[in-house]
Amino acid sequence: MTLSDYMSAARFPLTSQKGLSARQQFMIDAFNDDQKPPPGYVRDEEGERRKAELVEKVAAQPSLLREMAKR
Repeated sequence: MTLSDYMSAARFPLTSQKGLSARQQFMIDAFNDDQKPPPGYVRDEEGERRKAELVEKVAAQPSLLREMAKR
């Protein structure tokens, strides 16, 4: 995944926010992915899609951060 993919609101409509730097978006995504729902909580369909987006994005963060550090 490229940084453009990561920041794409078309690819990640539920978790991408316009106007943020990549660093800001990374931090928000990592924070949101780390939130644990209370026991017995059941996500609705949108919540499931949001979580799937976050899982994909957070998995890509290490390689994107290494790429950014090379620049």
